Amino acid sequence: MKLRLTKTLIALLLASASSLVIAANIAAFAPEKQMEGTIQALDFGANTLIFEGLRFQVLPEVEVEIRGSHGAFTMLRSGMKAVLTYRVVSGTERHIVRVVQLPDNYRLEGA
Repeated sequence: MKLRLTKTLIALLLASASSLVIAANIAAFAPEKQMEGTIQALDFGANTLIFEGLRFQVLPEVEVEIRGSHGAFTMLRSGMKAVLTYRVVSGTERHIVRVVQLPDNYRLEGA
């Protein structure tokens, strides 16, 4: 009984791991999109940010540019104007590829 349960758990773990790899590969082939706006909230623990009302996943390899220089996700702040480059993975999941801060005096379209 224990052996069967162990085998079942291992099979489930392998299936979960392979589905994560598949999702990551699908995301890599999704077309990139861009949008400009304002960062509304950041969650450094969950690696997410809210931008123009949408939640985005911030991947470890994200490129961040702040005031024309290389930066890090943890250097971003709520209220910053930025251009996001991202990929849509599913209807609710978006992965950020690049964040470029816009100047404070930059006028956003529709603002």
